[in-house]
Amino acid sequence: PLVIGSMVFPIILAPYASHQNKILSENDGMKTLINKLRKSANNLITQNDVLHREVGKVKEEVDKLESCESALSDIAATQSQDVRFFIDLVKGNKETLASMKESLQASIMADVMEM
Repeated sequence: PLVIGSMVFPIILAPYASHQNKILSENDGMKTLINKLRKSANNLITQNDVLHREVGKVKEEVDKLESCESALSDIAATQSQDVRFFIDLVKGNKETLASMKESLQASIMADVMEM
């Protein structure tokens, strides 16, 4: 029985071993796989560096835009105050012109009355 078992075991195991050998020979070797992984990792590192540079550029643009926005907000606030001041000046000018018109009319009436 021991001799028969020792003969049957390799017969059963041989197709499995052959199948595993075929799978291993179809696949790349471990070194090739590791080299592919290294190449992929290097590509990812390069892409990461490019993305970091782009993020830096975008941050610079954001900073510039924030300063522009701040300047524009200041200008808008100043213009808003200037517009209000200008409106007040126009109203005052209108009142002055009305007063001058009344005064001129009174002066003309006085000249007409003297004739």
